Amino acid sequence: TERDHREAIISDLGHASNAAHPMAGELKEQNMKAEFTAIIEPAPEGGYWAICPEVPGANGQGETIEETKSSLRQAIVLILEDRKADILRGLPDDAIQEKVVDWMKRRDLERKLRIAGCYLKREDASHSLWINPKTGVIEAVPRHVEIKDSLA
Repeated sequence: TERDHREAIISDLGHASNAAHPMAGELKEQNMKAEFTAIIEPAPEGGYWAICPEVPGANGQGETIEETKSSLRQAIVLILEDRKADILRGLPDDAIQEKVVDWMKRRDLERKLRIAGCYLKREDASHSLWINPKTGVIEAVPRHVEIKDSLA
């Protein structure tokens, strides 16, 4: 049915990451997701259209599902950047701006390590061991998709 088809192409647009969260008086690692849902439906005139229920006003369209998701991603980014710009314009000069959590994609960290002259010594089940030949230091890098910048 059309409803089954519509539900079958609801897809996630973002990625998962971790963030520290205060809980019961202490900091514990919690999963925090930066993901958005695409609800994609066939357009009567052909192709597809999509909305994102988490970001009011975000919509996309395209000839294919991938093109439609890409269009929706662009709309989400534009809306969130615009909202951030609006908020920043109203801040007083003495307002403090800091990132709450910094994350880096594992592949980006690996690229930085290689550029710095480091090389992979070995892979284990839970981490990779990288060596800096200049200093001889060996560091364990967790095998997560995203890694806190503080580890980099």
